[in-house]
Amino acid sequence: MTTQQYKYLNESHILHALEVVKVIIDTYKHNPVVIGIEPMNEPWFATPMPQLKRFYWDVYSLVQERIPSWITLLHDSFRLNAFFWNGFLLNCPNFALDTHIYQAWSDPKPEWIYQNTACNSALGLRTMERIGIPVVVGEWSLATG
Repeated sequence: MTTQQYKYLNESHILHALEVVKVIIDTYKHNPVVIGIEPMNEPWFATPMPQLKRFYWDVYSLVQERIPSWITLLHDSFRLNAFFWNGFLLNCPNFALDTHIYQAWSDPKPEWIYQNTACNSALGLRTMERIGIPVVVGEWSLATG
């Protein structure tokens, strides 16, 4: 049976990931073609938000401490919703949420469904920007066939 939750979080793995971020920052901070870091691609949608936000805050703090001109991209964990992110990193410079908007990997649907989904995505993006959370659409697709 799938419970859609972690049985436990391995703190040593989280700490190791932060150490890896430090190494990446220190290795590339003087390279002019590197302008930022995204520490994690597509964390699971059921990752507990307090732990995810803590990890993101720790990464953001490392970047700001070592190379504050970099942007820190943080994947939204497929939760691009003000309910989850309102107030997070408020008034902090050089960060954005990364969202991936796909309309793929399902049976073909009528055209109007794809149009409505695109319009709803745009509404979500505008809402996030309105509450002060910059958003980058880092991946997208309309692979319907």
